[in-house]
Amino acid sequence: MEKIKKENPKAYSYIIEDQTHLWASYKFDIDLKVTDNTTNFMNSFNGKIEKYRHEPIFTLLEAVIEKFMSAIAKRVEICQEWSGKVVPKVKALLTKLEVDSRCCRVTLARIGEFSVQDGHSKFKVDLNFRPV
Repeated sequence: MEKIKKENPKAYSYIIEDQTHLWASYKFDIDLKVTDNTTNFMNSFNGKIEKYRHEPIFTLLEAVIEKFMSAIAKRVEICQEWSGKVVPKVKALLTKLEVDSRCCRVTLARIGEFSVQDGHSKFKVDLNFRPV
């Protein structure tokens, strides 16, 4: 930040004015596919291959392929036991949200936009909203 301040005071002022909603996530997909968004992939990967790290590259790659194929096969086996259109974790979340929202009144305001009233609270839900 000090380097930015020396190089361009106007840029520094802009950044510290809490304008992060305009620039901080411009490179990221705003539509998260999971509720748990982590960046520990490399730590997890390194933990899986730790005992093969000092092997020749082809031995290491074969071990990685075997581990991933085994993990995928295990997940396929688990998934075959599921019923319904969504995974159990999402189904549980939807059930909880359904119970929590049982007292809400939802009114269509326009396509993709709803007015929601929960007791004395009233708010708008816009399904078409895309932050800039």
